Amino acid sequence: MRPKTYEILESMLHFEGSFTYQQVADELNLTERTIRNYVPEIRQFILPYNLELIAVRGTGCEIAGDAVNRANLAGDLGRTRSQKRYYKAQERVSIIIYYLLLNKNPISISFLTDKLFIARSSIYKDIQSARLWLQKFQIDLQISHRGLSLITGEKRSRLALVNLLLETDDYAGATFPDRIKLYVEQMKRPDSNDRAALNSLFSEIMVKSKLALAPSEVERLLLHFLVSFHRIKQDLWVTLQPETRRKLKDSVWSTQLHELLSQIEWHFGIRLNETELYYLSGMLLSSKFSTIEESELTIKAMAEETAWNFYNLVADYYLIKEPGLFIRGLSHHFQALFRRAQYIWDCHNPMKHEVMEYFPQAYHLASRILPDLQRYVPVEIPDDEIAFIAMHLMAALERSRDPLQALFIYDQTYSEIKYALSLVENHLAEVHIQKTIQAKELNQPLLEGIDIVFSTFPIQLKDVHCFVFPLIPDVKFITTLKSTLTLLYEQINDQRLILNQAI
Repeated sequence: MRPKTYEILESMLHFEGSFTYQQVADELNLTERTIRNYVPEIRQFILPYNLELIAVRGTGCEIAGDAVNRANLAGDLGRTRSQKRYYKAQERVSIIIYYLLLNKNPISISFLTDKLFIARSSIYKDIQSARLWLQKFQIDLQISHRGLSLITGEKRSRLALVNLLLETDDYAGATFPDRIKLYVEQMKRPDSNDRAALNSLFSEIMVKSKLALAPSEVERLLLHFLVSFHRIKQDLWVTLQPETRRKLKDSVWSTQLHELLSQIEWHFGIRLNETELYYLSGMLLSSKFSTIEESELTIKAMAEETAWNFYNLVADYYLIKEPGLFIRGLSHHFQALFRRAQYIWDCHNPMKHEVMEYFPQAYHLASRILPDLQRYVPVEIPDDEIAFIAMHLMAALERSRDPLQALFIYDQTYSEIKYALSLVENHLAEVHIQKTIQAKELNQPLLEGIDIVFSTFPIQLKDVHCFVFPLIPDVKFITTLKSTLTLLYEQINDQRLILNQAI
């Protein structure tokens, strides 16, 4: 099978349900016509796995067959790709960036074609993607007669490496060329000696400071420290502006790290100079503060003002049920953002693409607060940060949703609906039953504020959604009803929460 066929088939397997050829093409940066040209080969290849690529009317295509067979196919593809050292487009881009960041000397195009087993034309496409990725960290990629090289500073190189490691999943890293694979394992393997030693140091710092960090924050800090230690061993050092040095010199984190210098030297075989000590304390400072200084009060005031501005913007489009909680959460987030911008910029959001694809309105609304934020942030704010703000908005909207208010009507005795009521309580979280009544008790006032009516007999009511419950509902009935009510829950809450569609 041709190498690109592996790539296209793996992309198709990532879709759990139906997909279109255009979706696969977009993911792989190819044309739809190219995907269609490989379809006959793919159909032939998956037949021994009892799988079939079929067309689904109105939705696209689907790889149909047993889940176990799909898993077997995915495993065989992974092993084959590893043995043949064949890489997907995004993996090639990551490998190129790793080589550029880990090598002091320029990298030739022929070196990359030998390592990645692709033509020069494909390498140039990957280089363009690598250039765009590096620009997020204000790093320029240039091509000269000597090859590829980067125009960057040490701080920017470290930030790029940390974010590249965060984006590299363990499965992809295991298939990388040996040198990069070893580097990724040193940084990311949970059982590595360096990570264990650094975890011990962090635990000591957290106990002394009486602080707790989220697992994602700990991972980010671990990688910052490990990347820094690795670069120091290569005699690559950071520099800081005098004003930044002055601020960091007086921070509590600098003092705590200074007390741990001997342990760092013993565990990692490096000696931190004063600038590196301040740089790493800035990493800790951008995560948590243990003291409130005058500068902190200023940051807090700026963050609260920006949070209120964003709430006032959101209030024109959405009804937020708990505005105080929304504003406090945003304020804390903006404070952390402003601290990071003071010392060193770092932002990675693993949910960015999902937010942009599935919640475009929230993402677009979040991007409108950028002018306010840029007043206090001296560097360009990345898409990852906009996605974080959008996630705060999405969480606030989720908290603002109310369950569907229901009335349950029965025509004989209450005992006939006991089982149905238990099913509603246990399986339909979107529903709150306000009252249960006999059919003869029904009147118009009881329907005020009611969204849906359950009944044991057919009934039609104006402006109210009615559902007939069988005496002994089966699993299929409950599953279908839950799906219907979930859509109704979203629809009714959207009607209530969305004040203006034109975002």
